[in-house]
Amino acid sequence: MNEGIDLILSEIRELKVQVGGLDQKIDNIEALLSQKIDKVEQRLYRLEQETTNTRFFIEHGIGKRINIMGERQESFRHHLEEVLQIESKWVRMELDIIDLQRDIKKIKWHLNIA
Repeated sequence: MNEGIDLILSEIRELKVQVGGLDQKIDNIEALLSQKIDKVEQRLYRLEQETTNTRFFIEHGIGKRINIMGERQESFRHHLEEVLQIESKWVRMELDIIDLQRDIKKIKWHLNIA
């Protein structure tokens, strides 16, 4: 009977050694997973920072430039309207000059100066 108990105790010792080895392997796996999770979290943090920087650039850099371009476009439109008004006045003045030249020719013809 002692022999049976010794055999059982021997197997229990072996199981304890195996369980201890499994505990060590589990601890190693947990440490490795923890390192990988830390790296993923660091990458995620950098990605969030880059996203924030990109959003800031878009909102403040590009958005500001778009607003400036819109203001310039409005200014150009205003200047174009002024130029078109001046051109219209110029055409009317040319027509007036042509009319005046015609009137002068008529007056000269009536006065027999031509």
